[in-house]
Amino acid sequence: MELDWQTQRDLELFQSSVSGQSIFEVLDRTRTMDGRRNLKERFRNPLSSLREIQETQQVVDFISTVALETEFPFSQTDLDHFHLYLHSNFFLFKPGTGLFESLRAKWLCLRNQEYTSFIRQEPWIVIKFLRKVAIIYEQLDSDDCPQQLRDDISFFRTIERVDGVKELLQVSETTSLGSHHWIKWDYLFRKDLKNDLMSLHERLINLDALLSMGKAVKELGLVMPIFSDTNKPFVQICGLYHPFVENPVTNDYEMTENKNLLFLTGPNMAGKTTYMKAVTISLILAHVGMGVPATEMRLTLFSRFFCSLNAVDDIRERVSSFFSEIKRVKEVLEAMQKDGRVFAVFDELFKGTNVKDALDCSNAVIKGLAKWPRHAFLISSHLLELHDLLAESAKIIFFHFDGETLEDKIHFDYRLKPGVNSQRLGFRILQQEGILQLLNEERPVQ
Repeated sequence: MELDWQTQRDLELFQSSVSGQSIFEVLDRTRTMDGRRNLKERFRNPLSSLREIQETQQVVDFISTVALETEFPFSQTDLDHFHLYLHSNFFLFKPGTGLFESLRAKWLCLRNQEYTSFIRQEPWIVIKFLRKVAIIYEQLDSDDCPQQLRDDISFFRTIERVDGVKELLQVSETTSLGSHHWIKWDYLFRKDLKNDLMSLHERLINLDALLSMGKAVKELGLVMPIFSDTNKPFVQICGLYHPFVENPVTNDYEMTENKNLLFLTGPNMAGKTTYMKAVTISLILAHVGMGVPATEMRLTLFSRFFCSLNAVDDIRERVSSFFSEIKRVKEVLEAMQKDGRVFAVFDELFKGTNVKDALDCSNAVIKGLAKWPRHAFLISSHLLELHDLLAESAKIIFFHFDGETLEDKIHFDYRLKPGVNSQRLGFRILQQEGILQLLNEERPVQ
C-alpha cells in the first residue's frame, strides 16, 4: 500500500511541523544513503501481505535479539564505487587460453595504458567488497537465522562457488600478476557475474535498512505486534504512547467488528491529537514489519491508512479547508468500496465550516462510517451535541481526555477515559497564558 501525502504530513512521518525530529528520523539507524532511501520506501509503502510482514518481523526480531552487534560494514562510497565499476563503459576483452591469448592480452595492455590502469585497480573494488560481504554474512549465519537472511547468504555462497572467485578473495594486493589475470577477472565481474553482483548490491542495501529497524526496536524498547489471519477485523493495543513524548503516559486502544468507531472528546491540550497520532503510527509501523511504541499489540491486516488532522485550503485550486475535508471523506469512502480494510482518522471533523453545518455533516458521516464493520475509524470532535445524536449507534464507543483546575492552573493527566467530556477550557487557557491581561494593558501615548 502507499501512504498518501496528507497522512505522511499529518503524522510528521518524514518532516516535523516544528524544529524537532520526524518519526523517520527518530527511528532511522541506517549507515548509507541507499539504505536510508530503502527504509523511507518501506515507511511510504507499508506491506499489505501478511506473509511479507511476518517475514520482515522475523528478520527484525532476529537482529534486535541475536544479531544486535552486527554492524553494516559499507559506506555509501563503497556502494557507489561498486555500482560504478560494474556499469563502467570501458570495453570488455573476452579472455582466452593458451600462449597466443596471453600475448594478445599483453599487446592490448601495452597499447592502452588507460585500460591497463583500469583493470589493475577497479576489480579490487569488487574483491574488497566481497570480502566484507563474507564477514557480515558469517556473523549473521546461525541456527536462529530467519529464512529471508538465509536466502541472501545462500545467494552469496553461489557467487563464492563460481570458478575463480574464492581464489580472488585470497589474493593479496602485493601479489604480482600478469595482465591476462586482470583481464579475466574484469570480464568475470563486469560480464559473467554482473547481474548477480548487482542483485547482491540490492540485497545489501536492503540489509542496511533491516539492521536499522532491528537496532531501533532494541534501543527504543519497541514491541513486535502479533498479526492474526482472521476475517473479523480487530486492533488491540496496550500501553500505547507517542515516540516523541518523553516519560509518556500510556493508553490503550481497541477496535472490533462490533465496535469499529471510537468517538473522542476533550478540551484542547488534553492529549486527543497525540493519542490519535500514536494509534495511527503504531498501525503503520506494524505493517512496515517493525516494533511499535506500546507494551502489547494484536491486530488484523489493513489495506489503507488515512489521516486527516489538519485540513488546509488550496488557493490555486480554489479549494477551501471545508471542501478539502469533504474531498478527504470521499477518498476514504472510495477506498472502502474496494477489497481490504481501511483505517481512517479524522481530528475535528468539518471544523472548516459553521457549527450548524459541522454538526449536520459530522452526524451524517460518522453514522454512515460506523455501518461499515470491516473498517475502523478514530474521530474526535468538540461538538458535544454529537453525543446525543450518535448515542443510539451500537457500533460507536465514546472515550475522552480531560483536565482539572488546581490552584488556578489547568492540569492534564493525559489518560483516556470512557464516556464523553463536556469541559470547555479554552477561555481558561486564554486567561492562564495571560492573554486577557495583555489585551487590557494600555499603551502609553506617543
